[in-house]
Amino acid sequence: MLKRLALSGLALAAVTSVVLSPVSIAAEEPVTVQEVTVKKKAKGGGYKVFARGTTPSAGWSVTLKPNTYAQEPEVWEISAVGTRPTGASATVVTPWQAEVKVDLGKKTKQIAVKGKNTIKKDVPQ
Repeated sequence: MLKRLALSGLALAAVTSVVLSPVSIAAEEPVTVQEVTVKKKAKGGGYKVFARGTTPSAGWSVTLKPNTYAQEPEVWEISAVGTRPTGASATVVTPWQAEVKVDLGKKTKQIAVKGKNTIKKDVPQ
């Protein structure tokens, strides 16, 4: 809303209210996990964690995000999260698959991939 003010013959516009448009921030949400595989890498050490599952509609971007620990845990948690599509998408259950490399020490015995559900797998020796 604008109001006109008169000062010494000059017309000035003063803003009396400001309207902000909502900013769309893509929030990550847990996704359904159906299968997890943990493989020891031959070169460079570490492990590769492969996971697959479903999202409630097409167009999701899914990633695996390993937790960070100050001390190595016995069960290392990895979050399976997705970002909804920004535009229109088909409302049909859609498969996803992702992988992530993790460097584990000797204390970690299991990997837990957590989304809407959790699947645990033993770390291969």
